Amino acid sequence: MHLAAEVNLKTQTLVMLALSLLGLAAAARGAGPTTGATTRPSTLASRPTTRAAHPTTRPAATKKAATTKKAATPPTPNQIAAQALKVFEAKCAACHGQGAQKPKKFAYILDLKRLGSTPKLVVPFHPEKSKLWQSVDDGDMPPEDSDTGPLSASQKATIKRWIAAGAPPGTPPPGLIATSGPSEIEGAVEESPTATGPRILPFWTRLLRWMGKLHPLAAHFPIALLAGAAVAEFGWLCTRKPWLPGAIRFCTMFGAVGALIGGCLGWADAHFHTRSSVLEWHRWLGTVAALWAIPTLLLSERGFRHRSGPQLLEHDEPRPWFTIMLFAGIILVGVAAHLGGTMVYGSDYFTW
Repeated sequence: MHLAAEVNLKTQTLVMLALSLLGLAAAARGAGPTTGATTRPSTLASRPTTRAAHPTTRPAATKKAATTKKAATPPTPNQIAAQALKVFEAKCAACHGQGAQKPKKFAYILDLKRLGSTPKLVVPFHPEKSKLWQSVDDGDMPPEDSDTGPLSASQKATIKRWIAAGAPPGTPPPGLIATSGPSEIEGAVEESPTATGPRILPFWTRLLRWMGKLHPLAAHFPIALLAGAAVAEFGWLCTRKPWLPGAIRFCTMFGAVGALIGGCLGWADAHFHTRSSVLEWHRWLGTVAALWAIPTLLLSERGFRHRSGPQLLEHDEPRPWFTIMLFAGIILVGVAAHLGGTMVYGSDYFTW
């Protein structure tokens, strides 16, 4: 009986041990699915959040890329031409436009096709060889007393860019020439506070400029007088008329004095004029002609005493050095005067 009880006890112990093992195994299997069910929803829940963030960031990146692409896009030839036209209309048309009351040198600054095809003003693709850009870069244009004021750095860059692009004629938008306000194209004209009106020049500068304006008036009289002296000298060489030496002396004296005055006024006028090779030739040849008149006057005074008086004879010998100096001076004056006219009317003035 004791043996049976012992067997039953061992059997019960084994059964309990087996049940315990089965319970542990079931608990272990149950822990795996529970963890997977817990993490998977968390992962799935995080995915929509990440996906929802993409629509917010992608448009911003796309917009930034589009802005960068737009900023990097170079202007077209038509845009460059329109920008230059705005600058010319605002700063140059008052003196060089068709509507100018007194056009200076040329009046087609707003005709970009004609302006770009004029080699003496614009050399396409070469701003450094273009007279227009040289005048702008040196600050000669617009002049100091211009009502439009000086060009800003951005406006100068616009003109240089137009020439460097080949001086395209462009197709300006309607109404572009009629307006003079801010540019319709971004970056075309950048006004500066110092470029809104004319610069106020000092009194002595304004006086010097005003005196320089008398140069054309003062230069015409000595030209005519010295030419008259040359004609009278030629007449005396041919006829020996006794009254001609007095006329020669009169014309030479006042012509030489007028030449010196005109030369000084010419230097004052050149200071405010557009620089060019024609100006330099005109200025220096005019200066030589004015200085040439001094020894010519001295020789005239010496020759007058030789040719006048009651003892004057028809076979009296001429004064060769005075004659040479006078006619050489007339050639200098004539060439300098022609260059002065070229500066005003252009080199094609005598085109047939």
